[in-house]
Amino acid sequence: MKLRIPICTIWTTTLILLFTACQSETNSLYSVPDTPWEESLGNHRAVLQVEEPAEAALIDIDWRRHDRDPAEKRFIIIHESGDTIQNIHRIVVDNERCKLAFGPLQKPGKYFFYYLPYLVQENYGFYNKGYLKPETKSAADWENKLDVAKLLKTKLIGFQSRTAFDSFYPMEVIALKSEKDSLLSRYHQDFLIFPEDRSFPIRMLDEIPLRWIESGPSTFFRGEAFKNEYYAFQLGVFAARKDLQDLKIEFSGLQNDDYKIAPDKLTCFNTGGIGPYGDPFVKRVDLAQGKVQPLWIGVDLSKDIPAGTYTGTATVWAENTEKQTVQLSLKIGSEVLADRGDSEAWRHSRLRWLNSTLGIDDEPTNGYKAISFIGESTYGFTGKTMTIADNGFPGSFKVKETEILNRPISFVVETQKGKEQFSEAQNVELLKNSPGKMVGAWESISENIKISGVGTIESDGFINYKLKVKALNQLKTKDIRLEIPFKKEVAEYMMGMDLPGGVVPKKHSAKWNGPHDSFWIGNTHAGLWCELRGSSYSGPMLNLYRPEYPESWHNNNQGGFRIESTSSEVKAVVYSGSRSLGKGEELTFEWSLLLTPVKDIDYKSQFTDRYYHNGGQPMPSDEDLESGVKIVNLHHANNYNPHINYPFVAVDSMKWFVDQMHEKGQKVKIYYTIREFTNYTTELWALRSLGDEILGDGRGGGYPWLREHLVTGYRPQWYQWFPDKSADASVVNAPGDSRWYNYYIEGLAWMVRHVDIDGLYLDDVSYDRRTVKRIRKVLDREKPGCLLDLHSNTGFSKGPATQYTEYFPYLDKLWFGESFRYSQMSPANWLVEVSGIPFGLMGDMLHGGGNRWLGMVYGMTVRHPWVTEGVTCDPRPIWKIWDEFGIDQAKMVGFWENEPVVTTNNPKVKATAYVRDGKALIALGNWSDKTENVRLSIDWEKSGLSSADVKLVAPEIQDFQPETEFSLSGVIPVESKKGWILMIEN
Repeated sequence: MKLRIPICTIWTTTLILLFTACQSETNSLYSVPDTPWEESLGNHRAVLQVEEPAEAALIDIDWRRHDRDPAEKRFIIIHESGDTIQNIHRIVVDNERCKLAFGPLQKPGKYFFYYLPYLVQENYGFYNKGYLKPETKSAADWENKLDVAKLLKTKLIGFQSRTAFDSFYPMEVIALKSEKDSLLSRYHQDFLIFPEDRSFPIRMLDEIPLRWIESGPSTFFRGEAFKNEYYAFQLGVFAARKDLQDLKIEFSGLQNDDYKIAPDKLTCFNTGGIGPYGDPFVKRVDLAQGKVQPLWIGVDLSKDIPAGTYTGTATVWAENTEKQTVQLSLKIGSEVLADRGDSEAWRHSRLRWLNSTLGIDDEPTNGYKAISFIGESTYGFTGKTMTIADNGFPGSFKVKETEILNRPISFVVETQKGKEQFSEAQNVELLKNSPGKMVGAWESISENIKISGVGTIESDGFINYKLKVKALNQLKTKDIRLEIPFKKEVAEYMMGMDLPGGVVPKKHSAKWNGPHDSFWIGNTHAGLWCELRGSSYSGPMLNLYRPEYPESWHNNNQGGFRIESTSSEVKAVVYSGSRSLGKGEELTFEWSLLLTPVKDIDYKSQFTDRYYHNGGQPMPSDEDLESGVKIVNLHHANNYNPHINYPFVAVDSMKWFVDQMHEKGQKVKIYYTIREFTNYTTELWALRSLGDEILGDGRGGGYPWLREHLVTGYRPQWYQWFPDKSADASVVNAPGDSRWYNYYIEGLAWMVRHVDIDGLYLDDVSYDRRTVKRIRKVLDREKPGCLLDLHSNTGFSKGPATQYTEYFPYLDKLWFGESFRYSQMSPANWLVEVSGIPFGLMGDMLHGGGNRWLGMVYGMTVRHPWVTEGVTCDPRPIWKIWDEFGIDQAKMVGFWENEPVVTTNNPKVKATAYVRDGKALIALGNWSDKTENVRLSIDWEKSGLSSADVKLVAPEIQDFQPETEFSLSGVIPVESKKGWILMIEN
């Protein structure tokens, strides 16, 4: 058996298909020029021939356009010599036809009629321009002379698109109404079926293409495939005469003389699949009259299937129609397609990734041990323990030896008579007992309420509670609330409850005033994050999607949050307020918890795994490498990764780049996320056929390519202009869970295997921790040592450190981020929201180049040489002093510790010590608005140094500080929002 990817055979097959498709006369009308014309003239033009000069000539063409409002765009007509026509008189302009007069024509020859010119936006971000407005009215003296009946007629040579990517042909060339009427007069079924090969994805959902008028409907499909291929094709269903309710498809399987492909090897992606958490589902598909529903079908072919022609049927029907049967014929060649077709996107074999379960299991991720049962209702995680109290809720959380809770967590139902007294947990049942996940259920009953609870614990310290609260009698509650009592000494800092990261207030009250659903309370040694669930979306990008609040907690804005403090306790309260419950009425309350820090900080990695992050020019120079760069983040919008969130277009270029970097000892992580995806996504049309499952709905607009092809029902997102081709224009994905997660996970594994990438750079993503956990598992299993870092922007997630906390067990680094005004943030705000330190992570700075002085207090620099707010980030002078000192061998002791090595006599000036054998480095940062004169207090015993044998020196650091020597007991002036790096050495 010969094992290869038969490229020549692929092209032969493709050419045969194209030749067959091009038999119609319309093919000669559509072409692409050898060289694209000027972009501002738009993506489409008609080419006309004029035989002689004339005062005016007539254009009368069926241009068969699908885009909106063709009459609302400017028309530009240019002779091949470059002369522009001065007068255009519109007669008929609609989606089917364009009839107009133009002139005067000084020369015979070719005229180019541009009918979609637009404003070019030569930058990136969000496209905010549009089409040129219609031309001004033609000159009155010219127009008054027009006699349409006697005008010189132009000859249509054809239609051209600026690039092949811009083309409408053949699947977006609409049929005329008269042609559709004729079709319907010949075919009387409720719906018509138009089989299509994967080479011609069905694009229009509200029109049928001219191609279908020419071919007619058919109940026969013939295809060709290879062994081991995942073969995809389409059945286009046109609701000709009525609305179709609950469209279905059924397969017989495929049979030849000796072998059968079982029915379950054929999949219709539109009518069901496997969700992002491994659960099969069936999907209802309704189709309005006059609309088109592509049914994308996959056939799973094994590598040892006998060659030959296999036949079978696909039966299509709706609950309000008769069945129609399509005869299927699939000829399977003798050669084996080694990678199932995945390396050739046009095959659409990767659609099977939509139903992948890769990485879905209950094993711990790397770095975490299996859950252990210690006894007495106590469970052990990696470095943490949880004890369940008699009420079924946590009674103790310990991170190493630090207890978080002052007493058990309680779920309180309060009526006019007081708090309901619940029984101890009963009917306790262990639902799952896996190394990485345990699930239990229990019930608890009071006089008026029955609680049915399900609790989940995971090996990384994640906990989830989901309670069904059922009224046994009709009653009015004063409140239903969650109370988390923290030990006072642990509850030093917090974020959430409508507060930025900072010191825990003695008292606080907040409502659901903004896009927030979580909070964290703790310190750098122990803490607890809590998220309130129950909404349609609980991922991190609440600002972008703005889901409704979880109704059980929100309770028509009667719910909220409180902080209540005593001398020994800080209590976090999530209340829902009063409500009336009828007998038998049931509410669901859900929350998740995460113990922090999620891991021990890898200080060595922070100081040695240095990032090179340069979007347009991602390759570091030798000088950059000599400064200690170890990790290259390959952003999108460059030659090696041109298109956002779809790294499969320039695979060869990316592989070359990765290989080059590996030869120089670098790791390469790529920008590949899921919030939006590029218009260059090969499977775009198949994904759109899934309705709103993956593509987000919207009002359309944005870059002209989107308006011309997607037309409507989408929301534009990131835009990147390219000077030599159509821009990269993305659309937003639908909020919430979807099978695109499955595709993404498989795509990631494919990139590791075939391109040898070393991890991902995540930029404001929308999935939850379950998907990040899958990513972590796939990376670790495919290539141990892969890295994950996360960037966020407060524009998408209010307090990203709060919204993304559930990701933290699986991340290696943070980059928070845009919109962070570092010089305006308090020391506590830095610690909680930016540094990552309370969570077992560390981070880098971004916005405006950060603040290099204050950042050093947290061991943070910027990423070289990212450009932000006009600032080119250059951390190399700081890296140089790190290396000279040997900071990767030092112990970091910050001002936040209970027993710091160095303090100052001014609370606005903070100090962090980096201590190693025989020397120490001190980072000072002044948060006040003026220069402060401070003295240092050094714990010499903790430093391991002697005050009699050392000196205090500020080494010269470019763009940071001059060389200076200070007295150990003297005054050190520290400028506002700046600081010093000081060396203590013998």
